[in-house]
Amino acid sequence: EILSVLRIFLSASIALSSTSLVGNTMAGIMLRLMKGYRAGDFIEFDDLLGRVTDIGLLHTEIQLVTRDIVALPNLLLVKKAVKVTRRAGTFVNASVSIGYGQSHSGIESALKEAAEASGLTEPFVFVEELLDHAVRYRVYGLLEESNQLISKSSELRCSILDTLHGHGIEIMSPDIVN
Repeated sequence: EILSVLRIFLSASIALSSTSLVGNTMAGIMLRLMKGYRAGDFIEFDDLLGRVTDIGLLHTEIQLVTRDIVALPNLLLVKKAVKVTRRAGTFVNASVSIGYGQSHSGIESALKEAAEASGLTEPFVFVEELLDHAVRYRVYGLLEESNQLISKSSELRCSILDTLHGHGIEIMSPDIVN
């Protein structure tokens, strides 16, 4: 009787563990067939951002900004939304709040200048929101190859700081009240 109970327990544990194994394998096959992302693409999943290094049958490996490798189960990647940035290029963007005392056209030209100074092409500016204390602008610039996505995002922000300070334009924070 003890052996039959052990067999039932062993069978149940194998059945339960194989569901995740089979699920991850099926998800891996689905990800390969759908070709939603490939090795070299950047993906953002929950709070992780990194470059896809390998898509296996059971998991997908991404390399984070810190060069650490994270293995995500394929079943998890199928269940939730994944933001994909292709290798072929993307628009890099940054948001900044500027007080109402500054002219819109001056800010727009300064933000475009900052995008070009950081090596991005085809810059444009979008007025995102009219806040109580400031206007939120978002500047975009085309990055031809996304392998520099992380560094160019930082360069764009640094360039925005330098360019706006050079033009005498102050970046507002919500704590500042005129």
